[in-house]
Amino acid sequence: MRLEINTPATTDPVSLAISPDGQRIVFVATEEGRSRLLLRSLDTVSARPLTGTDGASWPFWSPDGRSVGFFADGKLKRIDVDGGQLQTLTDAPSGRGASWSRDGTIIFTPAFSSGPIFRIPAAGGEPAPLTRPDSLKQTSHRFPQFLPDGRHFLYYVQGIPESRGIYIGDLQGSETRRLRDADSAAVYATPGRLLFVREGTLFAQDFDAARLELRGNASPVAERIALDTSAQGSAAVSASTAGPFVYRTGSGGGLRQFGKQGHRNGPGARAE
Repeated sequence: MRLEINTPATTDPVSLAISPDGQRIVFVATEEGRSRLLLRSLDTVSARPLTGTDGASWPFWSPDGRSVGFFADGKLKRIDVDGGQLQTLTDAPSGRGASWSRDGTIIFTPAFSSGPIFRIPAAGGEPAPLTRPDSLKQTSHRFPQFLPDGRHFLYYVQGIPESRGIYIGDLQGSETRRLRDADSAAVYATPGRLLFVREGTLFAQDFDAARLELRGNASPVAERIALDTSAQGSAAVSASTAGPFVYRTGSGGGLRQFGKQGHRNGPGARAE
């Protein structure tokens, strides 16, 4: 099944996230000269703005689907999507992605410059470094995403060609391993695939979440995926716990594809 969703224009096409249940999408749109988060349920034809999210980027959902985290004003923030309660968690001068686990831990990259991924309680607190970039080969660890066990996570390493790509780590900081080269961070898609971009094409590859191993060969899913050239490792792709995933292609201003499986390109956003 494949759906296409028209969205308002945006200057930040890669900032989007589908809810864990696969029923709502939050994305950055530009309206009346200002950029902010909009929320759309798939059973409606309109999106509503989330108050207090001006200048937001890199949104991510809480596991229960009640809150959305994002970066804005040099901070990491969270907002309740129904009640509208806004909370500032910590400093993040130029955030590069975050993820929220079931046990209430948020992992995030606070800046685009050389540095590690940090962890912080979802209620706020003191951030603690979680990874340690190799200063000779790696410039940044970014765009983390928790795997189903809530302990391991994927992340993207920016660095020399031999070191860049998709890595796996854990909350104890005891494991770090390169899975493969890619042009973007990986997204885990239920029931067991990694989605990533290479040369503008979205690929899917089987992934054993228990053994933490890739299987078989990668298969193309869609072409011309939107990337942010100023944020290496970013791509307009997001997956839900329930299975559907969303992506946006590089032409046009909308979300370009969202669904369970398949491909077709057109204006707007698509779902799979």
